[in-house]
Amino acid sequence: MKKIFIAFGVIAFIAMVVGISSLFLADESLTHDGHIPDTIGAYYLTNKIEGEEAKQIMNQLHGDEVDLDEAYVLEYQTQRGSYAIVWISETNLVELPPKLFEDMLEFVENSELYINHHEKEISNRNVQYAFGTERDNYYFATENRFVWVATFEDKRDIFIKNAVKIF
Repeated sequence: MKKIFIAFGVIAFIAMVVGISSLFLADESLTHDGHIPDTIGAYYLTNKIEGEEAKQIMNQLHGDEVDLDEAYVLEYQTQRGSYAIVWISETNLVELPPKLFEDMLEFVENSELYINHHEKEISNRNVQYAFGTERDNYYFATENRFVWVATFEDKRDIFIKNAVKIF
């Protein structure tokens, strides 16, 4: 009987370790395939704006009307209050994401709002980084998206690593 309790204890411990680890380890299979993840690591989706409202927000942020197929503004937060925002502009126009990226690169490099601007490799992708408006900002373009991620807290490394994979 004592051996059974020990065996159950070991199994429970292993299950707990696997469960906790899954919150902090990167998931290699994460992708943004038309759905928005409810969680990214320990961050939970707390607000999502999409459709026409998000497109209007993106047009304001880009400073111009942009031909977008879809747009998202996503807010994530941990139970301890760490916070991140993701802005995504999606289009089928192959020339648009690189243009949005170049426009933003020029804006950030010439703005007094941002400091410490440089390129970083995150999750095998080159990402631009700048500190400004009291947050860490990361941005990049893919074949059909321009993505900007802003993080505010110490746990940002795990979030940004996974967000770059997903989006």
